Amino acid sequence: MLGLTLRARLAVWSILIVAVGCTLLGVVADRALHRLALADTDALLLDAATAVRASWTLAATDSSPPDAASAPPSSPWERATASALANHRYRDITVLIARGYSGGADTTVPAVLGMTEARDSIARTSAAEQWWPPLWDAARETIGDAAGDTVSVSQDHAYRAVVLQDSRDDGVLITVAVQSTARQQIVLGRMRLVLIVGSVLATLAAALGAWALAGASLRPVETMRQAAQDISSRTLHARLPVPAQRDELARLAETFNALLTRIESAFALHQQFTADASHELRTPVAVITGESALALAEPRDADAYQRALRIIDSEGQRLRGIVDDLFLLARGDAGQRMVQPGALYLEELVSDCTAAMMSRARAHELVLEYSPTSEVPLRGDGVLLARAIMNLLDNAIKYTPSGGRIQVLCEATSSGGALVDVIDDGPGIPVADREHIFDRFYRVNANAVNANAPTGPAPSGAGLGLPIARRIVEAHGGTLELVTTSDTGSHFVIRLPATPLPLVGETLRDVAH
Repeated sequence: MLGLTLRARLAVWSILIVAVGCTLLGVVADRALHRLALADTDALLLDAATAVRASWTLAATDSSPPDAASAPPSSPWERATASALANHRYRDITVLIARGYSGGADTTVPAVLGMTEARDSIARTSAAEQWWPPLWDAARETIGDAAGDTVSVSQDHAYRAVVLQDSRDDGVLITVAVQSTARQQIVLGRMRLVLIVGSVLATLAAALGAWALAGASLRPVETMRQAAQDISSRTLHARLPVPAQRDELARLAETFNALLTRIESAFALHQQFTADASHELRTPVAVITGESALALAEPRDADAYQRALRIIDSEGQRLRGIVDDLFLLARGDAGQRMVQPGALYLEELVSDCTAAMMSRARAHELVLEYSPTSEVPLRGDGVLLARAIMNLLDNAIKYTPSGGRIQVLCEATSSGGALVDVIDDGPGIPVADREHIFDRFYRVNANAVNANAPTGPAPSGAGLGLPIARRIVEAHGGTLELVTTSDTGSHFVIRLPATPLPLVGETLRDVAH
């Protein structure tokens, strides 16, 4: 069934299940009917044989003289037999009375005293001399010597018989009731035919029903397939139709639609990222290309070449910083491990970062304060955490006016984690920019909020400082948030757990360098 469609496979499986079920039902029904028919036949034959035996016994004890007008039987056994058989005639049962002389021990077949033939031609047995000897042989192996023993014998499945024997002083009375199984076989054969025809019809009906039901059930799937086939990179806004009935197919369509929503968002971010990266890379590349072209266009003195090389080197450093930041973010987004945790003291790491940024703060006439109060042991990647803290400090210096103050705090939490606070007294972040400061390539206009915007180089100058800092903190299992911001300053806080949860994959530590 590998080459069949899903609809065809469902139909075939339905046919097989119904066919096997009907076959098992037919076999069980046939065996059950056969057993029930035999049980009913045995009960009917036993009643007939018992009634005939009772009539024989009553006739044998009758002491009235025989009718002289008729030819009397030669013995009391024959008179009783004739009387009993005359009183019992059955439509489909043959009754035989025989006399034995030595119970079941003698191998001689008992002599037949009389027999009444069934009136039904179908149920009529053959002559007694044909079926009585083999019947007695079969019964003799089972029947005992005690009076009233009963045996039910089936001879070659042609007839069913019940044999009763009663020991008397002058012999053994044997009463036999025989019924042909021909009519039962006819009825059972017709029943088998009905079962076979019914099974075939049921299988055909199941096949048609399964084919129609599978088609109706898979119709929404085909509709969704056609809708999905029409979705391309230009139509990611399209969605699969959701069936009105809240079933598995509806949940499947909703799941695919949620997947399409995520793909659309990722595709939009990818396009935006590509556009922003191209824009940021275009400026340094253009400067490097322009300065190189001017330097090669005409001879210059050594000082002019030195100035051109310094410009090219500065823009090259800026370009390298942007590319490194892009690689860091891209590999982090790909689920590759960003941290290599190790034991460190966070207050010492913050102190080193503060000391490294002290000269930059002084150049802008800012006060950078940090006074550690206690040890803050932690597990984390010191290189990446230092970069995140440096980005926060650089951001604070960039937007804090001259004469301002930047305060850095570091403390341990009761759960074993740590907090790092960076607080400045700058003009704050405009309301329109607060929701986007952690977006990549988004930059708040420093000159619009701070007349003392720095003139020195920034780590990247591409709006990647805060996004990288947040990505590093999140890779450690922590959070980076803007707690408060107003016209009196901004407050950023880093919350780190006691043990980072690194992602599985390649480390980005080398890229950060």
